[in-house]
Amino acid sequence: RDSLTALGLGLVILTISFGRYTPFFQVLYDYFPGFQSFRAPSKFLFFVALFIALAAGLGLDALLARTDRARLLGWSAMGLAAALEMGAGWVLVAQSESADGAWARLIRSAKEDIEAYIWVEATETYIAHAAHAAARGLGLAGAAALAIGGLLILAPRRPRLILAAAAVGLIELVVFSRAYRRTFTLETGGRSAINAAYAACKEGERVIDMARFDGRVRNYAVEVGGRNVWGYDPVILKRYGEFACFAAGGVMRAPELREQVFTWGSDPFGNALNRGFNDYTPTGLTRGGKFFALLRPRFIVRPPVAPEYREFVRYLTNSSRPPDGVGARTIQAPEAESVYEIPVYYPEFFFVNEYLVRPATFETLNELVMNATSFDTTAVLEEEPYPMPNNTQKGPGMIAVADRSTDHITLHVELPANALLMITHSYSRGWRAVSLPGSAQQDYRVLPADYTLMAVPLSAGVHNFRLEYSPAGYRYGRWISLVSFAGYLAALAFWARRNHRARPIARPAGSP
Repeated sequence: RDSLTALGLGLVILTISFGRYTPFFQVLYDYFPGFQSFRAPSKFLFFVALFIALAAGLGLDALLARTDRARLLGWSAMGLAAALEMGAGWVLVAQSESADGAWARLIRSAKEDIEAYIWVEATETYIAHAAHAAARGLGLAGAAALAIGGLLILAPRRPRLILAAAAVGLIELVVFSRAYRRTFTLETGGRSAINAAYAACKEGERVIDMARFDGRVRNYAVEVGGRNVWGYDPVILKRYGEFACFAAGGVMRAPELREQVFTWGSDPFGNALNRGFNDYTPTGLTRGGKFFALLRPRFIVRPPVAPEYREFVRYLTNSSRPPDGVGARTIQAPEAESVYEIPVYYPEFFFVNEYLVRPATFETLNELVMNATSFDTTAVLEEEPYPMPNNTQKGPGMIAVADRSTDHITLHVELPANALLMITHSYSRGWRAVSLPGSAQQDYRVLPADYTLMAVPLSAGVHNFRLEYSPAGYRYGRWISLVSFAGYLAALAFWARRNHRARPIARPAGSP
């Protein structure tokens, strides 16, 4: 019964993973809170595998206890083996019929489906390779089912053959998985040019990696601990992603890039390069230079396009050609990485004495472009700052970093007049500034500035404060976890003490 329960749960979750192809998904999407926030229902297949594995284990235990059931399962496996081998044969026959045979039509229909992600051309070679792969997979599964069926048929007289059948299943699983296993040494995955760029960057400087869409290099910064303008796909902050889309595509192309970024996690800079919306130059990029400068890039690194992606890049360029004709160029695919140093970019911290109050919209960013607003002297805020900066009395200020980690920076600041401290890190509501001893202010506010950055209003004087990423959910969760752990330890101690008292006292033999 337990195995049927596990198998039933697996089938229910499998139904969810089919997405819009079943009415069950639409009900969950419309009425189950939070379900519509999942990116892809196919991810539920992971849980399906867990429940199927649990059902298989429970079923094996039940079969070892009742070997008389093995023969029926064995004949069922034989029938499955015959069906799988017939399927493999059909694929091979259908593929060899003609260029417009049943198999070819099946592959082309899958490519035309809006849900499918098959970007390679459905050539005769591709269709033939797909047929051979499908036939090989079906044939392997059929052979395994045949072997398992034969062992189970003989198992009532020799129960140990049940374990042999389980071993065949494990071997088939390993053989199947090995076809999808990809390994490489770290030496072959190294990128000498961008490694040199990372090494040349000083504290706070970054690199624009024009990695486009190739996942083998797009997240390279995470692998080596580099500071990249993009390249941290697991978490994309909304403000930062939208700002990058505008910088890469401008007000006309930003919505299209935004859809790619927040739907597929695409790199907006590489995507703009693919589609002809932007291009690299030895001194920066053809558009959005003033916005890129706020992201502290010192180098642009452009890796070569892998051979298997070159046709796809040409397709993107031609299909996304803007009305002005940009994007009709020939895709360049150099054999080695190219590195360009950007001469002008903003520091990690600087002061401004003027500000504008504007909403965080693409229209505001376009207004800043049209009015040639200078971020050197003016901050774009979403609310009035306090204390207000002194825009008449200007003087140099001093900033020193006392210590830092991945989620905090301790700053020592000296100012002759009120000013806004600009911090070119991504804004999020989780950032806060905590006053330290000897500081001129007791309360500090972290404001969103320039759409995606941070600003801290400061009064004249000496400031010591800690800028830390500490969202309220994390703080509440930490206390809940600590209280729960303390409660668990208390319960464990109570159980141990009670169990010790209930233990009978051993007495010597013959004692009253």
